[in-house]
Amino acid sequence: MDETTRRRRLREIAKEQVKKEKEQKEQAQEEAEEWVGQFVRSGDEKTSSDVLMERLPSQLQEVSESSRIRDVAAILIIIGSILGVISGGMLVSANPAELAQAASIETNDVRVSGTVFSLEGTGVENATVTIQDLEDSTILATTSTSPSGRFSVEAIRAVELRITVDATEFGRSTHLVGPGEAQEISITLPEIGNSTEIDDRHSSGLSQAVFRGSMVGLTSIVFAMFGFWASSEARAGKHYRRTLWLSGFAMMSRGLMFIGPTLILLGMVLVVVAKRQFVGQF
Repeated sequence: MDETTRRRRLREIAKEQVKKEKEQKEQAQEEAEEWVGQFVRSGDEKTSSDVLMERLPSQLQEVSESSRIRDVAAILIIIGSILGVISGGMLVSANPAELAQAASIETNDVRVSGTVFSLEGTGVENATVTIQDLEDSTILATTSTSPSGRFSVEAIRAVELRITVDATEFGRSTHLVGPGEAQEISITLPEIGNSTEIDDRHSSGLSQAVFRGSMVGLTSIVFAMFGFWASSEARAGKHYRRTLWLSGFAMMSRGLMFIGPTLILLGMVLVVVAKRQFVGQF
Protein backbone atom coordinates (compact mmCIF):
# COMPACT_ATOMS: atom_id res chain seq x y z
CA MET A 1 0.00 0.00 0.00
CA ASP A 2 1.51 3.30 -1.08
CA GLU A 3 1.49 6.49 1.01
CA THR A 4 -1.45 8.11 -0.85
CA THR A 5 -3.67 5.05 -0.41
CA ARG A 6 -2.75 4.79 3.27
CA ARG A 7 -3.67 8.43 3.92
CA ARG A 8 -6.95 8.06 2.07
CA ARG A 9 -7.76 5.01 4.16
CA LEU A 10 -6.98 6.84 7.39
CA ARG A 11 -9.27 9.73 6.38
CA GLU A 12 -12.08 7.30 5.65
CA ILE A 13 -11.63 5.61 9.02
CA ALA A 14 -11.66 9.01 10.78
CA LYS A 15 -14.85 10.05 8.97
CA GLU A 16 -16.55 6.78 9.91
CA GLN A 17 -15.54 7.25 13.54
CA VAL A 18 -16.91 10.82 13.63
CA LYS A 19 -20.15 9.68 11.98
CA LYS A 20 -20.51 6.85 14.48
CA GLU A 21 -19.98 9.17 17.46
CA LYS A 22 -22.50 11.65 16.05
CA GLU A 23 -25.11 8.91 15.67
CA GLN A 24 -24.49 7.75 19.23
CA LYS A 25 -24.92 11.29 20.59
CA GLU A 26 -28.15 11.78 18.62
CA GLN A 27 -29.49 8.47 19.87
CA ALA A 28 -28.60 9.32 23.49
CA GLN A 29 -30.27 12.74 23.14
CA GLU A 30 -33.44 11.19 21.70
CA GLU A 31 -33.57 8.69 24.56
CA ALA A 32 -33.10 11.47 27.13
CA GLU A 33 -35.83 13.61 25.55
CA GLU A 34 -38.17 10.63 25.46
CA TRP A 35 -37.48 9.86 29.13
CA VAL A 36 -38.02 13.47 30.22
CA GLY A 37 -41.16 13.64 28.12
CA GLN A 38 -42.70 10.86 30.16
CA PHE A 39 -42.55 12.95 33.32
CA VAL A 40 -42.54 16.61 32.37
CA ARG A 41 -45.43 17.89 30.26
CA SER A 42 -46.76 21.34 29.53
CA GLY A 43 -50.34 22.60 29.50
CA ASP A 44 -52.90 20.02 30.58
CA GLU A 45 -50.61 16.98 30.44
CA LYS A 46 -49.70 15.16 33.66
CA THR A 47 -46.59 15.89 35.64
CA SER A 48 -44.42 13.30 37.35
CA SER A 49 -46.05 13.94 40.73
CA ASP A 50 -49.50 13.47 39.16
CA VAL A 51 -48.43 10.12 37.75
CA LEU A 52 -47.05 9.17 41.15
CA MET A 53 -50.27 10.12 42.92
CA GLU A 54 -52.33 8.00 40.51
CA ARG A 55 -50.21 4.98 41.34
CA LEU A 56 -50.89 5.32 45.05
CA PRO A 57 -53.50 3.04 46.64
CA SER A 58 -56.97 4.53 46.82
CA GLN A 59 -56.74 4.85 50.63
CA LEU A 60 -53.61 6.99 50.36
CA GLN A 61 -55.19 9.08 47.63
CA GLU A 62 -58.07 9.84 49.96
CA VAL A 63 -55.65 10.79 52.71
CA SER A 64 -53.77 13.09 50.34
CA GLU A 65 -56.96 15.06 49.77
CA SER A 66 -57.45 15.73 53.48
CA SER A 67 -56.58 19.22 54.68
CA ARG A 68 -55.05 17.68 57.79
CA ILE A 69 -52.07 16.66 55.67
CA ARG A 70 -51.21 20.30 55.07
CA ASP A 71 -51.74 21.09 58.75
CA VAL A 72 -49.35 18.34 59.82
CA ALA A 73 -46.83 19.47 57.20
CA ALA A 74 -47.05 23.04 58.50
CA ILE A 75 -46.52 21.85 62.09
CA LEU A 76 -43.45 19.78 61.18
CA ILE A 77 -41.93 22.66 59.21
CA ILE A 78 -42.50 25.19 61.96
CA ILE A 79 -41.11 22.87 64.67
CA GLY A 80 -37.98 22.32 62.60
CA SER A 81 -37.67 26.07 62.11
CA ILE A 82 -38.10 26.75 65.83
CA LEU A 83 -35.27 24.32 66.52
CA GLY A 84 -33.20 26.29 64.02
CA VAL A 85 -33.92 29.53 65.89
CA ILE A 86 -32.98 27.88 69.19
CA SER A 87 -29.70 26.53 67.80
CA GLY A 88 -28.86 29.87 66.20
CA GLY A 89 -29.70 31.74 69.39
CA MET A 90 -27.41 29.49 71.42
CA LEU A 91 -24.51 30.28 69.08
CA VAL A 92 -25.19 34.02 69.01
CA SER A 93 -25.52 34.29 72.80
CA ALA A 94 -22.13 32.65 73.49
CA ASN A 95 -20.10 34.96 75.74
CA PRO A 96 -16.37 35.10 74.80
CA ALA A 97 -15.42 36.35 78.26
CA GLU A 98 -17.09 33.40 79.99
CA LEU A 99 -15.47 30.96 77.57
CA ALA A 100 -12.06 32.52 78.12
CA GLN A 101 -12.55 32.42 81.87
CA ALA A 102 -13.54 28.76 81.69
CA ALA A 103 -10.48 28.03 79.60
CA SER A 104 -8.18 29.73 82.09
CA ILE A 105 -9.75 27.77 84.96
CA GLU A 106 -9.00 24.50 83.19
CA THR A 107 -5.26 25.34 83.11
CA ASN A 108 -3.48 27.59 85.62
CA ASP A 109 -0.18 27.50 83.72
CA VAL A 110 0.76 27.87 80.08
CA ARG A 111 3.88 27.36 78.00
CA VAL A 112 5.26 30.48 76.36
CA SER A 113 7.22 29.77 73.19
CA GLY A 114 8.09 31.30 69.87
CA THR A 115 10.81 32.41 67.47
CA VAL A 116 12.67 35.73 67.19
CA PHE A 117 13.52 36.89 63.67
CA SER A 118 15.54 39.69 62.14
CA LEU A 119 14.09 41.88 59.40
CA GLU A 120 15.85 39.58 56.91
CA GLY A 121 13.87 36.62 58.28
CA THR A 122 16.75 34.81 59.99
CA GLY A 123 16.66 33.61 63.60
CA VAL A 124 18.29 35.89 66.19
CA GLU A 125 20.59 34.12 68.65
CA ASN A 126 21.04 35.10 72.33
CA ALA A 127 18.15 37.58 72.30
CA THR A 128 16.85 38.26 75.81
CA VAL A 129 13.18 37.41 76.29
CA THR A 130 11.46 38.90 79.33
CA ILE A 131 7.95 37.70 80.26
CA GLN A 132 5.85 39.93 82.55
CA ASP A 133 2.38 39.94 84.00
CA LEU A 134 0.64 42.64 81.97
CA GLU A 135 -1.50 43.78 84.92
CA ASP A 136 1.18 44.43 87.56
CA SER A 137 4.41 44.19 85.47
CA THR A 138 5.73 41.36 87.63
CA ILE A 139 8.59 39.54 85.88
CA LEU A 140 7.53 35.92 85.53
CA ALA A 141 10.51 34.58 83.59
CA THR A 142 13.59 35.55 81.59
CA THR A 143 15.27 33.42 78.95
CA SER A 144 17.50 33.61 75.86
CA THR A 145 16.96 32.41 72.32
CA SER A 146 18.74 29.46 70.73
CA PRO A 147 20.99 29.74 67.63
CA SER A 148 17.84 29.39 65.49
CA GLY A 149 16.03 32.12 67.45
CA ARG A 150 13.75 29.75 69.38
CA PHE A 151 12.68 30.21 73.01
CA SER A 152 10.37 28.29 75.33
CA VAL A 153 9.41 28.70 78.99
CA GLU A 154 7.20 26.26 80.89
CA ALA A 155 4.75 26.85 83.75
CA ILE A 156 3.93 30.52 83.18
CA ARG A 157 0.83 31.84 84.96
CA ALA A 158 -2.19 31.88 82.63
CA VAL A 159 -2.71 35.64 82.53
CA GLU A 160 -2.29 38.37 79.96
CA LEU A 161 1.43 38.75 79.30
CA ARG A 162 3.92 41.34 78.10
CA ILE A 163 6.78 39.67 76.20
CA THR A 164 9.75 41.95 75.58
CA VAL A 165 12.69 40.94 73.37
CA ASP A 166 16.06 42.74 73.32
CA ALA A 167 19.15 41.82 71.33
CA THR A 168 22.52 43.30 70.53
CA GLU A 169 22.56 45.17 67.20
CA PHE A 170 18.74 45.10 67.09
CA GLY A 171 15.90 47.22 68.44
CA ARG A 172 13.32 46.18 71.04
CA SER A 173 10.02 44.43 70.30
CA THR A 174 7.17 44.03 72.77
CA HIS A 175 4.14 41.76 72.29
CA LEU A 176 0.99 41.78 74.43
CA VAL A 177 -0.68 38.37 74.41
CA GLY A 178 -3.37 36.44 76.22
CA PRO A 179 -2.97 32.89 77.58
CA GLY A 180 -4.37 31.44 74.38
CA GLU A 181 -1.83 33.23 72.17
CA ALA A 182 1.30 32.57 74.24
CA GLN A 183 2.52 29.62 72.17
CA GLU A 184 4.44 29.79 68.90
CA ILE A 185 4.76 33.56 68.79
CA SER A 186 6.66 35.06 65.85
CA ILE A 187 8.59 38.19 66.88
CA THR A 188 10.47 40.34 64.38
CA LEU A 189 13.04 42.73 65.83
CA PRO A 190 13.30 46.23 64.33
CA GLU A 191 16.53 48.00 63.45
CA ILE A 192 18.80 49.14 66.24
CA GLY A 193 17.51 52.24 68.02
CA ASN A 194 13.86 51.48 67.19
CA SER A 195 11.16 49.77 69.21
CA THR A 196 7.78 48.25 68.42
CA GLU A 197 4.79 47.16 70.51
CA ILE A 198 2.19 44.81 69.08
CA ASP A 199 -1.08 43.91 70.80
CA ASP A 200 -2.03 40.37 69.82
CA ARG A 201 -4.75 39.96 72.43
CA HIS A 202 -7.54 40.67 69.95
CA SER A 203 -6.45 37.96 67.55
CA SER A 204 -7.42 35.20 69.93
CA GLY A 205 -8.44 31.95 68.31
CA LEU A 206 -11.22 31.71 70.88
CA SER A 207 -12.60 35.12 69.92
CA GLN A 208 -12.43 34.22 66.23
CA ALA A 209 -14.22 30.95 66.90
CA VAL A 210 -16.95 32.76 68.83
CA PHE A 211 -17.29 35.31 66.00
CA ARG A 212 -17.65 32.57 63.40
CA GLY A 213 -20.13 30.80 65.64
CA SER A 214 -22.16 34.00 65.96
CA MET A 215 -22.24 34.41 62.18
CA VAL A 216 -23.39 30.80 61.79
CA GLY A 217 -26.04 31.39 64.45
CA LEU A 218 -27.38 34.50 62.71
CA THR A 219 -27.45 32.63 59.40
CA SER A 220 -29.41 29.79 61.02
CA ILE A 221 -31.95 32.25 62.39
CA VAL A 222 -32.37 33.93 59.00
CA PHE A 223 -32.96 30.60 57.24
CA ALA A 224 -35.35 29.55 60.01
CA MET A 225 -37.51 32.57 59.14
CA PHE A 226 -38.11 30.99 55.72
CA GLY A 227 -39.54 28.02 57.59
CA PHE A 228 -42.16 30.17 59.32
CA TRP A 229 -43.12 31.56 55.92
CA ALA A 230 -43.26 28.06 54.43
CA SER A 231 -45.46 26.86 57.28
CA SER A 232 -47.89 29.71 56.63
CA GLU A 233 -47.96 28.87 52.91
CA ALA A 234 -48.60 25.20 53.66
CA ARG A 235 -51.59 26.01 55.84
CA ALA A 236 -52.99 28.46 53.30
CA GLY A 237 -52.62 25.95 50.46
CA LYS A 238 -52.10 28.61 47.77
CA HIS A 239 -48.57 28.25 46.40
CA TYR A 240 -47.19 24.71 46.04
CA ARG A 241 -43.70 25.34 44.66
CA ARG A 242 -43.16 28.42 46.79
CA THR A 243 -43.85 26.29 49.86
CA LEU A 244 -41.26 23.72 48.77
CA TRP A 245 -38.65 26.36 47.98
CA LEU A 246 -39.11 28.11 51.30
CA SER A 247 -38.96 24.79 53.14
CA GLY A 248 -35.73 23.94 51.34
CA PHE A 249 -34.17 27.18 52.54
CA ALA A 250 -35.44 26.50 56.06
CA MET A 251 -33.56 23.18 56.14
CA MET A 252 -30.32 25.19 56.14
CA SER A 253 -31.17 26.47 59.63
CA ARG A 254 -29.78 23.15 60.93
CA GLY A 255 -31.86 23.05 64.09
CA LEU A 256 -30.14 20.73 66.59
CA MET A 257 -27.86 19.48 63.82
CA PHE A 258 -30.10 17.04 61.90
CA ILE A 259 -33.35 16.92 63.89
CA GLY A 260 -34.72 20.21 62.57
CA PRO A 261 -33.88 19.53 58.90
CA THR A 262 -35.36 16.03 59.20
CA LEU A 263 -38.66 17.41 60.50
CA ILE A 264 -38.75 20.02 57.73
CA LEU A 265 -38.01 17.33 55.15
CA LEU A 266 -40.90 15.22 56.42
CA GLY A 267 -43.11 18.29 56.13
CA MET A 268 -41.98 18.75 52.52
CA VAL A 269 -42.90 15.13 51.77
CA LEU A 270 -46.41 15.75 53.09
CA VAL A 271 -46.62 18.93 51.00
CA VAL A 272 -45.85 16.85 47.91
CA VAL A 273 -48.51 14.33 48.92
CA ALA A 274 -51.03 17.15 49.33
CA LYS A 275 -50.05 18.85 46.07
CA ARG A 276 -53.56 18.68 44.60
CA GLN A 277 -54.90 20.74 47.49
CA PHE A 278 -52.87 23.80 46.49
CA VAL A 279 -54.64 26.42 44.41
CA GLY A 280 -51.55 27.46 42.46
CA GLN A 281 -48.52 25.41 41.49
CA PHE A 282 -46.09 28.34 41.79
